[in-house]
Amino acid sequence: MKFFNEKAETMPLSELKALQNHRIKETVERCYNTIPYYRELFDKTGLKPKHIQNTEDLIHVPTTEKKDLRALYPFPVLGFEPQEIFRFAATTGTTGTPITIGFTRKDWFETLREQMGRLFAMWDIGVNDIVYQGYGLGLWMGGPSMELGTEAAGATLFPAGPGRSHAAVEWLRDLDMTVLLCSPSYALHLIRTAKMKGINPSSDWKIKVTMFGGEKASTEIRRKIENELPELDLCK
Repeated sequence: MKFFNEKAETMPLSELKALQNHRIKETVERCYNTIPYYRELFDKTGLKPKHIQNTEDLIHVPTTEKKDLRALYPFPVLGFEPQEIFRFAATTGTTGTPITIGFTRKDWFETLREQMGRLFAMWDIGVNDIVYQGYGLGLWMGGPSMELGTEAAGATLFPAGPGRSHAAVEWLRDLDMTVLLCSPSYALHLIRTAKMKGINPSSDWKIKVTMFGGEKASTEIRRKIENELPELDLCK
């Protein structure tokens, strides 16, 4: 099995739990002391940081719903000064006011990179892979986080984004791409487009791993994709 951070990923369970408990306490204290929203939420229930000592105590923490985050627009729940924001992301706003998310440089280049690097290692993606990145960029997290993961894994990035399907099916064939990142419906669209152009996805493409997201996928859609790409390791 491939690891991105072997020390962290193979840590004994007792050490892992101790680390989790330590960081839970740190996070709760920071939220209470620096974010008025959380301080008010805790105070309403009589909860103090000292009451949260481990992961089991999280059951006592009041929940936050999407409507609560929308009410905080335009700035998200920040644990740092607005001037420290390196980058924004946001939800689509399909069901209401978009929720903005602020990242510091550490959030982006250390924490998120580590998370995505571990995922790509788990999927066995590395220097020998060419990744077709078909998610959108902009404010949505999908594309940017996948590009960060590709870089962390040492793989080659093909940042196509969505669209240009007739060219995409040829790129997938001609460049021997091994990883496909996109929505499940777009994957099916690419398969149909390939067949229209006389390209056989099961033999002409070299895709071994996919990660589908951004929308729900039924069992039927999954089976259709698996039938067309029999060598595929379907991650999502």
